Amino acid sequence: MSMPRTSPSSALFTSYNLLDLFGGDPAEYGRHYETVVAAIRSLGTDVLAVQEILAPDGDTAARRLRQLADDAGLRCDVPGPGGAGESALAFGGHGYHVGLMWRDGIEPVPGSLRCYGGRDFWHGLALVTLDVGGTLIRHGAFHATPFSRGLRADQNERLVAAVTRPAGEPPALIGADWNTECADRIPVGSAWRLYAPRSSVPAGRPPPAITRTTSTPRTGYGGASTPSA
Repeated sequence: MSMPRTSPSSALFTSYNLLDLFGGDPAEYGRHYETVVAAIRSLGTDVLAVQEILAPDGDTAARRLRQLADDAGLRCDVPGPGGAGESALAFGGHGYHVGLMWRDGIEPVPGSLRCYGGRDFWHGLALVTLDVGGTLIRHGAFHATPFSRGLRADQNERLVAAVTRPAGEPPALIGADWNTECADRIPVGSAWRLYAPRSSVPAGRPPPAITRTTSTPRTGYGGASTPSA
């Protein structure tokens, strides 16, 4: 499942809706958890945004993100101004939480973590500035509301406001479950086709998707977004 890099200096940013991770019967979510860990490891990604970590409270959510990061061979702690680490997790208002993880060699900027939870969004937004090889880029994990186009538009405007940067601040990339019809395109033969054309989206909730984006820190940010169920 690993995606070819656009250049030796490019970084791969992936978004993955984990679909009720840690929810339901323990035996069932244990098998689901193993599948998720294997999928993450197969990606070979540099930075990963995740949605739908289920937990009843913030401490449990942070512990579960750390567990997932450890098992997947990634990191998720951001040093604070005083040196103590904090998980890159935003605690949502409806039991579904979002987080960020990254590989060894990528360093979070101390004090850069910003988390917006249930008071700001239906689910949440986690933002952290990462050094991806001499270049600073803010990375975000976001999960949009599943209800109401009006509410979704309002909260997307809030998202834009949260990542709009003053002059001189690093650019931002957002890995998200937008809870709307996917507009990504994939190569099919010699053409690019919609990954999820309207006629192919089944009734009810779509399956979880993995979205991958490559960027080249030294030359700009680039072009490919490839979802895979």
